[in-house]
Amino acid sequence: MPTYFFADLVRELCQDGGTGPLMPTGAVPGHRRFSGTVPAGDPFHYAIAGIAQPGQWEVGIGRIDGAGRLQRDSVAASSNAGDRVDFAPGLKTIALTVGAEWFAAHDAAGSDLADALAAKQPLSTAHPAAAAGAVDDRVTVRRGEGWVNIPLSALAFRAGDGRYALDGPLGVQNGSAAAPAISFATDPDTGLFRAAADAIGIATDGVERGRFLATGPQFGGAEFPRLQFVRNGSATWYLGGSGTGGDNGFYLQLNAVSPFMAALANGNVGFGTTNPVKKFVVSNGGANGFEIDPGEGAYTRVLSYNRSGGAYTPLILEGSDIQFAPGGGAGGCYNATGLGVGVSPGARFHVKSSGEIVRLETTSARGVGQCYIALRDPAGNKGFLGYSAVDDGFDIWNALNSPIRFGTNGSYRWQIRPSGSIEPMADNAYAIGHGSFRPSILYAATGTINTSDAREKTWRGAPDAAEMRAAQRIAAELGFYQWNDAIAAKGAGSARYHFGVRAQRVWTIMAEEGLVAPLDADGRPGATPYAFLCWDAWEDGEEARDRFGIRPDQLVLFLIAAQEARLAALEAAA
Repeated sequence: MPTYFFADLVRELCQDGGTGPLMPTGAVPGHRRFSGTVPAGDPFHYAIAGIAQPGQWEVGIGRIDGAGRLQRDSVAASSNAGDRVDFAPGLKTIALTVGAEWFAAHDAAGSDLADALAAKQPLSTAHPAAAAGAVDDRVTVRRGEGWVNIPLSALAFRAGDGRYALDGPLGVQNGSAAAPAISFATDPDTGLFRAAADAIGIATDGVERGRFLATGPQFGGAEFPRLQFVRNGSATWYLGGSGTGGDNGFYLQLNAVSPFMAALANGNVGFGTTNPVKKFVVSNGGANGFEIDPGEGAYTRVLSYNRSGGAYTPLILEGSDIQFAPGGGAGGCYNATGLGVGVSPGARFHVKSSGEIVRLETTSARGVGQCYIALRDPAGNKGFLGYSAVDDGFDIWNALNSPIRFGTNGSYRWQIRPSGSIEPMADNAYAIGHGSFRPSILYAATGTINTSDAREKTWRGAPDAAEMRAAQRIAAELGFYQWNDAIAAKGAGSARYHFGVRAQRVWTIMAEEGLVAPLDADGRPGATPYAFLCWDAWEDGEEARDRFGIRPDQLVLFLIAAQEARLAALEAAA
């Protein structure tokens, strides 16, 4: 039979849970700790008894490891049907005890002891079980050489309501922020501790958050009459009195600078000043700010001010009007009619200086009345933009015999003439559409007029032989086709046929005749002197895109020239 280590009166408290090692945290009063008593690694009989969870217990053989924890090597019996117990975190005891073998070896001594005890007091197993204690219960304890009975109320006990009752003051250790004297079973670093003489500390997560002193509460280190809030020791906010006798004001202050907010005993409140002279004052800390004074004559006024210059700019709230007076002059007004700037409003929004500037008219709903911005001068209405008075159209209107202009990037681009024509603001400068954003159809009563003034041209003359060969080959490429997007939208049977060429084939033929550079490996063209060959490239987000095209009028004339040369050759040979 192996020999197990034994020492008397070795019992410690523990808070750990689980099925693994348990860490003792301190000796039970009147007992010794495992550390210094039990050699590390020596096996011994242990007994674990739950206090916070009385229904959990376990006995077996274990040892203390190098970290001071109880390693539960084998279980002899437990509240888990003889298997290892998954203890809940909370208070429990760990004791060094003796095994059943030891009791079997000392049956005779145990019997003698039982007889002796029977003469003194009945065995506890003979008493009825009770789940809770009562105030007048008695407990027999050893005192000196004898025994005395003390009331259960002198100890901490669980009463019938499930609470642990105390009949007298509770005396605990000082504790600390990291290990409060009064804490919670599942949150041991949150609770109360003695921070200093006559001071109760409050800790959460093992850190002191505040304390109560004889002079009042303190948060972050400042006592009443101010509360102090400290952030990592670098910024301190004060909330409360100034700490000066006779000052009944209430202040908000950061570090040692002048308070941000002051509420005085006379009812005045200030932000940025400690001496608000009106009921509500906001200051920049100097001479400038604004005030609210409900007792200024018959009005409630909001005044912006400059104390050094003595200048006030009032905002007057009177009846149904709100009046603005910047610089002491006429600024504007808001009333049931609308908002006026520089004028009492005659429309929903009305701006006026020496004369009319702009009006926002909303006399009725769109389509049946008016909802527009009117631009006026002293002579009357000059133009407007907004919803039409006759339908849901949105109008831009100039009542004068002058154009409507459109501009971007600081420059005029297009204009609508009084005659109705749409014109660019610069000759031959702007395009309609782009290689990536193309108009679908242009409807016109007549064809487009292209400039063909001889005075603006440097003439080269007729096509050469290579150009004639290219034109004849391009003519052979003419054919019918359908647009892919039309097929996708309408189907191959409904998409209409168009007649023309494929731009890449035209480009390739011109290159094969030595007239332009060929397309590269990526299908991109080089430079070309021929205007009927077109290619556009652009960035679409992060994707580079491009598109080929032709100028059909010039290409057709090019093909006509080749056709005419061919007919002339046939006629000459006839």
